[in-house]
Formats: sequence, C-alpha cells, structure tokens
Amino acid sequence: MKKFFSFFLFIVCLCSSKASAGIVDLNLLYYSDTLSTTTNSSSAKTFYDFCLGFSVYKNDSILIGWNYGSYATSSTANSSTTTYSSTQMGPKFLFFLNHDHNWRLGLAYNLISKAAYQNGASPSETWKGTAYAIDVGYQFQISDSLLFGARLNYSLSNYNEKLIGTTYTTDTSTETFIYPSLAVSYLW
Repeated sequence: MKKFFSFFLFIVCLCSSKASAGIVDLNLLYYSDTLSTTTNSSSAKTFYDFCLGFSVYKNDSILIGWNYGSYATSSTANSSTTTYSSTQMGPKFLFFLNHDHNWRLGLAYNLISKAAYQNGASPSETWKGTAYAIDVGYQFQISDSLLFGARLNYSLSNYNEKLIGTTYTTDTSTETFIYPSLAVSYLW
C-alpha cells in the first residue's frame, strides 16, 4: 500500500507541475434525532471527507487528489446502542462541469477502509475492505478561489475481513449511505 501511495503522489506531483490549479475540498454532514415516547430512541450521524488535489487539465476542469473520509453513526433504541465508525482513504477524481466551477462531480475509490462496529452488548468488530464514493453538487462562488455549496453523496463500503476479539474471518459486510451535505472548496 505504501508503494501505491508513493506512486500516486509522484503522478499527482508530476501532473501538477504543468497545471495551474490545486484544490482543498471539505464535505460534511452532522445529523441528530431523538424520539421520546414510552420507549426512547436516538440517532446521530457525522460524515465528512477531505481532499487535496491538483489540476491535470489545462482549464482546471479535471482534478486528481487524495481523499480522506470518516463516517460515524450511533443509534440507540430500548437502551441498546449500535455504533459504526469508518475511516477511508484513496484517490479522488473531480470534474467541474462548467467554466465557473459551480457544477461538480466527484468520484473516489477508497483503497483503505477500516471500520469498527458494535451492536448492543455484542463484542466489538473490526472490518477491513474498500469503498466507493460519488458526489454531485452545486457550489456558489464566494470569491475567485472560494466556493460554498451543497452536494448529494453516495457511499458504498465493502468489507471482506472481520476481526472479532482474536477471531479472524473473511465474512462480507456492506454499509451504504445516501446523504446531503454542505461543502467548501478552495481553488488556487
């Protein structure tokens, strides 16, 4: 994995030496919900991803970068809590669909995805695998380099390794999210 990351970083630097733009991109959502009836339930979700990238095309409409994402959920019902938290990273491709960089499409293939899952009093599980993420959105231009907007995101994580205590299995688990988010991008 270190060799792949080093090679990827080399390619990005090589491409960026001939390009004029870079990007810092942040995408986030926080959501909380509580229902109080005869039985109480609550839910909280925090999702974000961060990308640092460089232009690979002369009009800065195509950018490549390295993505880091985090997904955390917690839900409680009848005094039993289920938690899921994941960190993911991998290459991300950004496509600006118009000259003003308002409309955008982002595609990420997170080669490294590691999650922790616990359901109630069951033992904690550690999952490893890969993930895909797609986002599409519109951003308003605040200044020549600063953009702020909203996105619709789709994330699919596939886990094929599971560790429960000291027991290792090759069981398959998936986690899928579709969610809106707020986004900030800085172009230079």
